[in-house]
Amino acid sequence: MSEQVRIIRARYDDPRVTALHAEKDAELEPRYSAYYAAHPEYQGRSDEAFDPETILTVLLAVHGNTAVGTVMLRALPDRLEVKRLIVGKKYRGRGIATALMQHIERDAAARGATELYLHTGSLQHDAIALYEKTGWHRLPYLFAPYKDDGVSQCYVKHSCHTKAMNINAAPEEHTPEQKAALERLSVAQENLVKSREAYEKAVEGLEAIKAYNEAMKPLMAYYDNGWLADVTTTESIYERPEAAGEDEIWDMHGGQFELMRELLAISSEFFTRVPGEEEQEG
Repeated sequence: MSEQVRIIRARYDDPRVTALHAEKDAELEPRYSAYYAAHPEYQGRSDEAFDPETILTVLLAVHGNTAVGTVMLRALPDRLEVKRLIVGKKYRGRGIATALMQHIERDAAARGATELYLHTGSLQHDAIALYEKTGWHRLPYLFAPYKDDGVSQCYVKHSCHTKAMNINAAPEEHTPEQKAALERLSVAQENLVKSREAYEKAVEGLEAIKAYNEAMKPLMAYYDNGWLADVTTTESIYERPEAAGEDEIWDMHGGQFELMRELLAISSEFFTRVPGEEEQEG
């Protein structure tokens, strides 16, 4: 592009914004309609309707007199969310989406946000590649108002104002004390991101333990209430031919089950809830 793309503010009902939304919807409709036709159990669960009153910011990328991209910032009850990042098909691959995201992140930071969230579909591969390339992390759960529809994915970006605080941008403007303070803040922000990633992995591990425990419950119930209850009717459990096989089952799985039960008890002291449970119930 010979002429520079400008990022300007717009209204939610700006016809240029509406036209970009319609273009994107027309592009995605066949992709997702084919998916839902193949998976009717998810039909009707992906509802993108939202209240315009919750839209805080609408940005428009303009090249000359042509609107080439848009993005929104929405206020949910407990977080700020990026919505409807769109670049016209003719203008993709030129850094416009990245520029729009940088501007919307700065807007969120100016509102005090240290975390920013977004939702997308697993069939939007280009969008997912952009998010993961620019520091977004997929969440192990869906936040409200989204429901499991087989394709929905939610992402978070921590400390979204870090770039705006880069001390290398204009070092002559900072005193040595300010530089040292900003360096400490940068390290603290990096540690926060790492700790949150570790927490999310720990939550995933805890969920896996819970799933294993639930799957093992019927077998353990039989061991406790069926097999052992019959022991009193024989002089030795090994007088029953099937007992040896049951004993092997206990040797293989019973110890793991008890270990998992202990891990759950210990974990409950540190994980009072799994993030997203309240949202998923809604």
